[in-house]
Amino acid sequence: MNSSRVPAPGVAAQPAGSVLLVEDDPTYQVVVQAALSQAGYTVQVAVDGPEMMARLATLAARPPQLVILDWLLPGPADGLLALRWIRAHHNPRLQVLPVLVLTAARQPAQVRRVALDAGASDCLPKITTLAQIVHTTATLIRAGVAVGHPASGAPAGCPLSLAGHQAIRADRGLRITLTPSQANLLHLLMEQPDAAVSYAVLESRLFPRHTERHGLLRRRVYRLNQRLGRLSVRVRASRREGAYRLSWE
Repeated sequence: MNSSRVPAPGVAAQPAGSVLLVEDDPTYQVVVQAALSQAGYTVQVAVDGPEMMARLATLAARPPQLVILDWLLPGPADGLLALRWIRAHHNPRLQVLPVLVLTAARQPAQVRRVALDAGASDCLPKITTLAQIVHTTATLIRAGVAVGHPASGAPAGCPLSLAGHQAIRADRGLRITLTPSQANLLHLLMEQPDAAVSYAVLESRLFPRHTERHGLLRRRVYRLNQRLGRLSVRVRASRREGAYRLSWE
């Protein structure tokens, strides 16, 4: 048994995190809320976009650590509009709030692309398991806790954090959406505190089965830099070290 989940006698258990679940289907709402509560999360519920907006406005000083958002909400504020409202909010805490989109659409891959482009941290089809929803919740909350601080394993003073496929620069209230491969590369560069990451390490981690790995790595770094420019962050090569490192303004 994992004793880490069992509090000492007389000590209240600490919640795993706080979640706002935005879901209009009462049956699915109850099932997801129960799974998250059993995993130790404090869950609030909103049934549509306007209620979500009202709750987040009320909790602006201390918002939940994650919003789980149904893509096909009823009424004028569907999931896309609700997500855009969060990202465009004047409160920087909401602008960088992790959002997990759930969709029952017949083409979940298409919804995923639109959701990530609009600022979602991740997107899952509703047919996924409850265990996967709980796992993704934990992953996004762990990443989101680092907003405004160096991400776990990031170079000292690094202004970036990662939440799913979102690169966040909280000191400027900015975030960008990365492709999964770009996010993976950035994650590897943020793993080494105060150090450059060698070409060989990145190539072996990213392209273990490819023979032309160096060319692939250069192209991926180039594309990542095209995205990071909006955050005034760049991946710089050091030929002397044979490595890449992050730099920022």
